[in-house]
Amino acid sequence: MSGAPLSSRRVLFLCNDVIGQNMAGSGIRYWELAHALGRYAGPGPVTGLDVTLAILPFIPDPVLPETTLQVRVQRCRTPADVRAMAAESDVIVTQGILLATYPFLADLGVPLAFDFYIPFLLERLHVDTDTAAAQHLFTHESY
Repeated sequence: MSGAPLSSRRVLFLCNDVIGQNMAGSGIRYWELAHALGRYAGPGPVTGLDVTLAILPFIPDPVLPETTLQVRVQRCRTPADVRAMAAESDVIVTQGILLATYPFLADLGVPLAFDFYIPFLLERLHVDTDTAAAQHLFTHESY
């Protein structure tokens, strides 16, 4: 990231939810986050972001709402597409759970910004309260 000029910061959003007509939860969140940053595309004193919202291989093809903001929505058909797109980014915004699906993200040398808006581990702690402490810890560490 430090090698890229300030005028060309490439921000990649990897969302594990539907983007488009049937958006809910994370899909809406990532659409709105990407568009909020998309306002900073193009020339200006606090601008220069190139924002991409990736549609992952396991997500249905989107029917996108119309927008005038500068956000690229790009379909990844394979994990290799995800890797290539991530490797060309200056920062990746995603939920930590996607590291289980795409562990190579941690090895690319690209900064990762984790969205813990929906902290699955914290939300699930109460479910295993009757489980022995060691098993409880193992379940959450292996997540």
